[in-house]
Amino acid sequence: MNEIRTAPERLFWLDGIKGISCLCVFLHHFCLRYFPATFYGLEAASMANGVDLFLASSPLGLLINGNFFVHLYILISGYVISYQVIKLRSEDFGYFMLKRYLKLLIPLFVFFAFWFLLKVIENIGNPDLLKLSIKELYKGIYSLFFGILFKGDIYLGSHFWMMNYIFLGGVIVGILSSLCWKYDSKKVMFLSLFCGVLVFILFISQLSLHYATIFFGCALCLFNKNYDLKLNKYVSNLLFIIGLIFAAFPTYLVPENFYRFFLLPFDKHNAFSKYFWHSFSAVLIIFSVSKSEWLKKFFSNRLFQEFSKISFWVFIFHGIIISIIDKLLFAKLESVLNYLTLVLILFVVDLVLVILVTVLLYLFISPLCNKITKYLLSKICVSKESN
Repeated sequence: MNEIRTAPERLFWLDGIKGISCLCVFLHHFCLRYFPATFYGLEAASMANGVDLFLASSPLGLLINGNFFVHLYILISGYVISYQVIKLRSEDFGYFMLKRYLKLLIPLFVFFAFWFLLKVIENIGNPDLLKLSIKELYKGIYSLFFGILFKGDIYLGSHFWMMNYIFLGGVIVGILSSLCWKYDSKKVMFLSLFCGVLVFILFISQLSLHYATIFFGCALCLFNKNYDLKLNKYVSNLLFIIGLIFAAFPTYLVPENFYRFFLLPFDKHNAFSKYFWHSFSAVLIIFSVSKSEWLKKFFSNRLFQEFSKISFWVFIFHGIIISIIDKLLFAKLESVLNYLTLVLILFVVDLVLVILVTVLLYLFISPLCNKITKYLLSKICVSKESN
C-alpha cells in the first residue's frame, strides 16, 4: 500500500504539551528515587528539610506528579489518533494501525538491545553467564514483542506499565473513530464519551481507568471537530488554571489540605479520586488550550517542539539513565558531599545525559527506525498497484 496521502495538519501545540509531559515524567521518577516523600508523604523520610513533604500534596508539586502526566499523555494519544483516523481513507486504516505498532515497537527494540547489553556486562565473570543471558534474552523478547504493548509488562522497566493503554487504547479509539466514516461524528463523540464514563464506573477499582482517559481524548477531538465553540480568553485562561490546580491532586496520599474536599464521596482513602481528577484536569487543560490562541502559540514555541521530537526516546530511556548514574556516582560521592548537593549534581548530570542521549537517538537512530518501518510495511502490505 502506498504511503497515506491524507496526512492531516499537525497539531503543534499538542506536540509541545507532549514534550513537556515526558520531561515531567523524568522529573517524577528522579524525585521518586531521591525524594520519595514527594510521593509518599510522611510514609517516607524527608530528605529536603520538609520541602518534599510539602510538595506531596501542594499544587506547587504539579511538575513532579507523574500520574497526572501519564493521563495527559494518554489523553493526547486518544485525541491525536482520533484526529488522524477521521481524515483517513477507509482502506488505509489497517496500514495506519500497523505503522503505529511498528513505530512503537522498533524504538523499544533499540532500548531492549541496550538493556540486554547492560545485563551481559553486569554478569561478566559469572560462570552461568551464558545461561543467565539466554534467560534474560527470552524474557526480554517476550516483553518486547507482546508484554509491553499488550499487557503493560514491566520486565524491561517499571515505567512501561502504561504502554498497553497507549497501544491497545489507541487501537480501540482508532476503531471507534473510524465509525465517523459511515455515521454522524456527533453520535460517535457521544459514544466515546459514554464508553469513557462506563469504563470509569465498571472498572473503578482497577488501573484500567486509564482507558477512560483515552476515550475522553477521542470525545474531545470529535467535540472540537463538530462544535466551533468560542471562549472568552479569560474563560479559557481560568479553565486552564483550574486544570493545573487539579492536575496536582495527590496520587498516593490522602489529602489533608483543600484537596480533601474533592475526594469522591465513597473514596475516603483516595484510591479512585486521583484518577478522576487527573483525567478531568487533562481534559480541561487540553480543551482550554485548544480554545486559546495565545496558549496554542505558547505550547507551539520552538523549544517545546524540539522536546516533542525526543519525547518518546526520553520516555523509553530516562529510567535506565537515572539508574546507571545512581550506580556510578551516588555511592562514591555520598560520603564526600551533603545529600542535597549530591542530588543536585546527579540531577544536572541525569538531565544533560537524558537530553544528549535522546537527541543523538533522534538524529541517528530515528531515521534508521523510520527506514525499517517503511521496509517492513512495504513487505507486509500489498500495494494498490499489485491488486
